[in-house]
Amino acid sequence: MIDTVELLTNNNAIELKGYSTLAADTFQNMIPALVGMNSSELKTSCMTGREAILDGCPFIWERFKDVGYYTALMEDTARHSMFKEKSLGFRGSPTDYYAYPFIRQTEIFHGINRRHNMKSVLSCMGDKYYFQVLAKYVQDITTTLKAFKSFGFFWESSMTDTSINAPEKMDYEYYKLLTNMDLSGYMKDTIVIFMSDHGLDIGDIRITKQGRMEQRLPLFVILFPPSFQKQYSLAYNNFKKNEGRLTTPFDVHKTLLDLIDMTELTDERIEKRSKEFYSHNRGISLFLEIPRNRTCEMANIDKMWCACVDEEPLASSNPLLVKAVQFITNEINEMLKPYPQCLKLIVEEIVIAKELIPVYETTTDWRDIKLVMGMEPGGGIFETVLRYHSKEWTIVDSIKRLNCLGFQSLCVEEPVVKLLCYCKGQN
Repeated sequence: MIDTVELLTNNNAIELKGYSTLAADTFQNMIPALVGMNSSELKTSCMTGREAILDGCPFIWERFKDVGYYTALMEDTARHSMFKEKSLGFRGSPTDYYAYPFIRQTEIFHGINRRHNMKSVLSCMGDKYYFQVLAKYVQDITTTLKAFKSFGFFWESSMTDTSINAPEKMDYEYYKLLTNMDLSGYMKDTIVIFMSDHGLDIGDIRITKQGRMEQRLPLFVILFPPSFQKQYSLAYNNFKKNEGRLTTPFDVHKTLLDLIDMTELTDERIEKRSKEFYSHNRGISLFLEIPRNRTCEMANIDKMWCACVDEEPLASSNPLLVKAVQFITNEINEMLKPYPQCLKLIVEEIVIAKELIPVYETTTDWRDIKLVMGMEPGGGIFETVLRYHSKEWTIVDSIKRLNCLGFQSLCVEEPVVKLLCYCKGQN
């Protein structure tokens, strides 16, 4: 997206190069930014009923609405909405402007539920891409609410979820949107954030080091109006200092809270807050200086998603690796055992085997092994991190599949098992 990047750069946008993912999927990465909780905390605090709905959860747009902002929410997909990944989504309308019902009806109209036609309609609404519909909606919202305070959360995934090259098709549309907003004067008192949940998590690129780093260090770019830079100079300068620091979605939530009450961003308040002890907080406002020595543990980043590690290759004959492969093979087949329709899997190829060594500490208490392996039958490529501690093996994070399922697991419905299963009778 060359033109969009150039536009942002020319307007002094700040990119957080140390912005880290927290989990494998969109819901688990965005809930900390939008609510300030992780998904487990969400389930015990506001998703406690029989139906896993989100209407009672304290989303950030509710806080903005409480102080007089109009609010808007739109995703360019309903079927794959981030809010449907781990819940039933919203029963009512969570914001003043809410486009989910419209997008859902267009998907039904264009046959998205017809399995044979699913792929061809995921990114298109008739003769338009869904991302173009999203951009037009943003343009209309900003025009309609130009004279009012507003908070909008707009999420595109139809073009970027599975393709590394498709985003270039969006370049002109986003460039045009930002240019029109600037020419209309809207950008004079507006903060714009471009952010992602994680890098591409499927396909051959995930097997490369570049792909693994991008998966753990997603995009975060923010554009401040010149008036903000002048009026809140200390807060702005701290944000710039954090460009290369380790940051997370929890920090984004704290930052958004500061934008609700701008008195917290005066130089006097920033100076006072900077003297408080906050370096070990899970979430730190990006308007405060993030500690240089912040670790993944301090930031609540699991080992599986920590980018602050050195990777030391393991030889195929290494006894530690042999035991690790035996352990994960047994674990996978134990998961498949209750499903007799699934065949037993064996490791066909070790694609990646590396020991993860934290760059900021040394320990002999445990050893962490990253594995990417091909298994048969079915040709599934799986990634996981295993920990060897006190002569015991554990899985640090869930087993993740890196290539597409195809139709080989139609005999099961359970989501985790579906990633692993190769159904009997497959050709």
